Amino acid sequence: MDSEPLQIPLDQLRHAFELALQHIEAAAGSTVALERDYFWSVPGDELYDVTNELL
Repeated sequence: MDSEPLQIPLDQLRHAFELALQHIEAAAGSTVALERDYFWSVPGDELYDVTNELL
């Protein structure tokens, strides 16, 4: 069954994000503490090196 992808107007999406942020701010205050930093970066020259096993 082929159908058109769901399209959401940006103003509605922006409003939904704003409501979510307002809720978080009401519950947690103006800052949010992150318990873990899940960001990591692989240098470009190592990105496709399949012989290098990352731990």
